[in-house]
Amino acid sequence: DAGVKLPKFVSGLQNNLKVAVVDEHKCTVTSNITANLSGMPGLLLGSLLKKNFTKQIHGFLQDWKIYAETGEVSESKKREIAKFAAQEKK
Repeated sequence: DAGVKLPKFVSGLQNNLKVAVVDEHKCTVTSNITANLSGMPGLLLGSLLKKNFTKQIHGFLQDWKIYAETGEVSESKKREIAKFAAQEKK
């Protein structure tokens, strides 16, 4: 499984993306991430997870923007893919 492993206190993680056409050459993208956190770890780490997800979604949207505009994978995404591939070989 290539997916990210989530802690046991995190469930129901969803990312809802919405793309709205502005005009012939422009659109806006919004993202709404939700998750259910349980127990003391969820209470203590909730704000840290929110900060992390906010940072991650910003990077995702930047990568997506570059791909939509150029048809090419961003340099940061290429590095991430190479790093993941190297870890898989171990």
